[in-house]
This record gives sequence, C-alpha cells and structure tokens, in this order.
Amino acid sequence: MKNKILYLLTFALITTFIGCDEPAEPTGIEFITFQESSKSFVLDQGSTLETEFKIYTATNVGSDTTLDLTVTGSLDASNYTVPATVTMLANTNEATVSVKIIENNLDPINGETLSISVGGPDGFYTGVTTLDIIVNVFCPSQIAGTYIYDNGNGKPATISAGSGINNFIVSGDNYFGTDYPFYINDQCGSISVTGSYVNDNFGIPASGSGTVMDNGDVVITYTVDGYFADRTMTLIKQ
Repeated sequence: MKNKILYLLTFALITTFIGCDEPAEPTGIEFITFQESSKSFVLDQGSTLETEFKIYTATNVGSDTTLDLTVTGSLDASNYTVPATVTMLANTNEATVSVKIIENNLDPINGETLSISVGGPDGFYTGVTTLDIIVNVFCPSQIAGTYIYDNGNGKPATISAGSGINNFIVSGDNYFGTDYPFYINDQCGSISVTGSYVNDNFGIPASGSGTVMDNGDVVITYTVDGYFADRTMTLIKQ
C-alpha cells in the first residue's frame, strides 16, 4: 500500500513539472500583418513608380472589413499617393494597398522613406504592421571625358568609367607630378572619393568630396594623408 501511494505522489510531481515547462499553446489567436516589413526602390529622375503591397489576416474575415492606414516618413505628400483605408472583403484574408511614388526633386544623396502602418480591427493581434519603403534616385552620370586642371600643376586629366554604376577613375590629381589615379562616384552631381592608387599601393589613406558644376566642370576637395589636406582641384571640361 505504501509503495502504491509513493508511486501516485511521484506521478503527480512529474505531471506538475511537465506542465510548468511545456505550457499549452494558445489557440484561436487572430492576427493581421503586411506581407513584408520593408522594400527598396531606385527611381530614374522624373519617373513614376506604381506598385502594390498585400495585407493578410490569419483567417477569412466574416464581413467586409475596413483597415485604416497611416503614412509617415520623409517623402513629401506631393510625391506619393496612398489610400487612407483599404477594404478586406468578406470571406477573404487579404487586402491590397496601391502605392504611387513620383520622383520630383527627391533627395538624391540620402534617399527618402515612406512608412505605411495598418491598424488591427477589434479582435485581431498585430504582426508586421508597418511597411517601410526606401526610395533612392538614379541619375545617369555624364562626367566621363577629358579635362584640364585650372589650378595646381595645370596638367590634363581624364575621367573614365570605372566598375559599377556611376563609378569613375580620375587619371591623376593636381599635386603629384606622377599620375596617381583616384576613384570617385557621382550621385546626381555630388562627388565622393571612394579610393585611390596611393591607398591601394602605398597604404596612404585618401578621401574627398566634390560637385559637378552646371557647365560640366568638376570641383573636388581631395586629401592624401601626410601630403595635403582638403586641396581644391578644379577640372575644366574640354
């Protein structure tokens, strides 16, 4: 009899510990979520993007359900069209958000953001309820060609296409007598120095930035550590 009682007590303790470690999974939870949390686009200057995004619920809704949308971000209201609400039809579990974005003087350097949030109807838990849209601008660069430095040593130079979009190689600077190429990127007229021969071959860091002028000339402020700092180099387009 004592053995039987001991067995029952042991079984009860084991059952209790199992119950604590492995709670029952909840059932019947409804949720609403965007299909994805983020999306990136690159727009040509002056172009228009029209696209769609899906919102899903875990199960079909019993009647037509209105979903409220809220828009935030750096994109100006004149540059996008997003509805204030979308309707999920009865006996379905998805709704479609149509988005229109117009490239009209968007920030070409830092890009723009557009965040769309959806509110959960009564009785729904929320999953991914904010969709972040990142918009960048593509400006085809026309800076490849021949130039002459109008300052420094006044020598001729070339800007030629490098590897990748809007990446270029400047044949040399206006300081060293020997041509040590350096590498630049042109993003809608804003120049950044991305590397150099003296860094790759001698380990000397180089950096800089610049601007493409309206007349096609290129002005770059260039630094090579230990030799010169913030040196202005003006390349006159030939």
